[in-house]
Amino acid sequence: MNLDREVLQIVKLESEGPYFQGDAELLPSPRNVTFVEKMEQAKKHWRHPNRQGVSEVLMGGVIEVVDILEDFQTKLLN
Repeated sequence: MNLDREVLQIVKLESEGPYFQGDAELLPSPRNVTFVEKMEQAKKHWRHPNRQGVSEVLMGGVIEVVDILEDFQTKLLN
């Protein structure tokens, strides 16, 4: 899955608030599809966490970065 954006860091987060994990591969298509088709895609996305591919995680409340696991910016600058 190509999200057309550069990954700068991989971090470990902690939050005491609610969270949602969905399957990013099931996000509604930006292509020219009907509203009904987009709604069906969205329903699948919201019902299915992705355990093996790309996940979308939405977090609420206070969010803290507890560890930087990988820093790609530093590697690019060196």
